[in-house]
Formats: sequence, C-alpha cells, structure tokens
Amino acid sequence: MWNLFGNDWEYCIGACLCGWKEEVISFRTDKDYFCMEPVSIVPWDDKSIEDEPVWFQGLLHRMGDEETIRFLPFAYGTCVCPDCGKRAAYWDWLAKFIGYGWCGG
Repeated sequence: MWNLFGNDWEYCIGACLCGWKEEVISFRTDKDYFCMEPVSIVPWDDKSIEDEPVWFQGLLHRMGDEETIRFLPFAYGTCVCPDCGKRAAYWDWLAKFIGYGWCGG
C-alpha cells in the first residue's frame, strides 16, 4: 500500500515471474499498453471488512480522497505482461517487484 500512497497512486511498479520488470507504470497512461482490467468495486456498507477493495474504497471516501479512489479499481485489477503475455493481478506484480514470496504470478 505504501508504494501506492507514496506517489499519489498515479505511478506504480511491477514485475512478472518471467523476469520482466518496470519501475514506472502509470495507471493514467499505461492502461492500454498493459491491458489493465479494473475491477468493479461496490459501495461499502460501513460495517463489513470481508471484501478489501470495498471497505478500503469506503475508508478513502470517508477521508475525502477521491483521487486515490479513481485508481483503486486498477490496483485491484489485472494486467498483461508485455514480455510473456501472462495476465496476473496487479498485487502479484507488486509483490514480485519488491520480493515478497506470496505472489501468485
């Protein structure tokens, strides 16, 4: 999360299991290049924390952070690697880039 908050969510980083990596991916301008598919996030009921994108969007809305809310569907969506063509969740790209072992790739 800090990687996204630290730069106002416009730019992100990512890497694929095939070895490709990128230090500057723009949720604004690179959507088509990486075939980004955003998820649909329904409004939060102000109670449940079962669905992370839903309650996180609700929290951001309460904080008045409408700019970040615009990019949230892309952060929880999927992308296509420009080298190998594999589709993966953006969070997996982020995890691979920063070296976490939980990425599903």
